Amino acid sequence: MIGITSYGSSTSAGQGVEALWKGVSTGQNFLKSFPTESWPVALNFAPKVCSWPGERPSSAQDRLLFHLMVSWREAKARVDLSADRVGVILASTKGLIEDYIWTSQSLATDLMTPLLKAFCQHAEIDAVKMMVVSNACTSSLSAIWLAEKWLEAGAVDSVVVAAAEEVGPFVLQGFHCLHALTASVAKPFSKERDGLQLGEAAAVMIFSKRESDVVVSGVAVDVEGHAVTRSAPSGNSLKRAIDALNLDEPDLILAHGTGTQLNDEIEDQIFFAEYGTRPAITGSKWSIGHTLGASGAVDVILACETIRRQTAFRLGNTEAVDPKFRSRYLTRNSDVAVEPSRVLISSLGFGGIHAVTMVEKGAS
Repeated sequence: MIGITSYGSSTSAGQGVEALWKGVSTGQNFLKSFPTESWPVALNFAPKVCSWPGERPSSAQDRLLFHLMVSWREAKARVDLSADRVGVILASTKGLIEDYIWTSQSLATDLMTPLLKAFCQHAEIDAVKMMVVSNACTSSLSAIWLAEKWLEAGAVDSVVVAAAEEVGPFVLQGFHCLHALTASVAKPFSKERDGLQLGEAAAVMIFSKRESDVVVSGVAVDVEGHAVTRSAPSGNSLKRAIDALNLDEPDLILAHGTGTQLNDEIEDQIFFAEYGTRPAITGSKWSIGHTLGASGAVDVILACETIRRQTAFRLGNTEAVDPKFRSRYLTRNSDVAVEPSRVLISSLGFGGIHAVTMVEKGAS
């Protein structure tokens, strides 16, 4: 068990956790037209993305670093790390790919390490341990798993987990080719769902062994390797991850909830088999989009906020649940009289990798 000491975020809802909470809790969808005139390749469709508001710096590194620093400043304002041995983990699926894939510019290392080093430099963190975690859409939860191991081993006093993801032509073209993008808006667990909406986000979370009013009580990761871009329909990998937690059942589940056919079917199947209709289920991707490797970090922050505020938020675009589904969902017109003390977050990733974590009310 590790304490969630502090956190900050920058999403399509705006800068800061308050903007994020206001967006999801008031039913706002931040999907909008995405300008592509300056891109190195032409798209044969007009994309819509839950993108960061404001001007966009010219390079992927500048864009990601800017929003990471927004998140860092918010998180750092609530904690003093000056006497700590600090570890830093960067979680990202694509990293700086948009700076390199369209040019002949070579890269001496991977697509994430330069961003990790730039973040530590700008944040003025003299890290005793650093690492990149890139495990598709489970990257953030996988990074928390690693943070827990570092803290349990006594290698560090605090761990900064930074997660960031932007949308560019490589990502958009890929999801378009997979026919995964919605033609309207994402409607997770709805009978009318037809795909996901992509989003941009950065988040910074700080973990330690100190007492906190919210804690991570467990993290589990399972890899099945069923297919490059989808999970096995059985959902057995997600089930194994949940079972590996070996914890009391949650009051609330923040589902991966992309709004794609298979993802939602797997989650409903496994959540009902594990918990029946007892926990309420919601998610954030209908509002701020699917932010890939950063999505787990955003959902952990939202889980903390639901516990601290003692309330939940709805699936704002979902009016009627798919009649095949049996779990209990917080749809647009649902009562949100949920007072969660234990929240499960799930992430499903390409390559058949699944991760879950439990966030609970702490002692302090």
